[in-house]
Amino acid sequence: MHSGHDWGAALVYRIALWQPQLVSHIFCVCVPYTPPKSTYTSVEELAARLPSYTYMLQNASGEVERAVTTPAQLRQFLSG
Repeated sequence: MHSGHDWGAALVYRIALWQPQLVSHIFCVCVPYTPPKSTYTSVEELAARLPSYTYMLQNASGEVERAVTTPAQLRQFLSG
């Protein structure tokens, strides 16, 4: 049995599609199945369509790695 939450749910769905011998059951709550697309959507396009995903632009930018350099800053970042 596999379970996934948030982005992990997308991974669980793909594993079931592409490696069905590895999965007997899937349990997902509040994460609908979305079929794979034949076209690539960049993070920038996704954030433009779904503003709640703009956090991914910050995560991909390297900004966090440049700003969080000490154990105390890391603790503060993870606590946020």
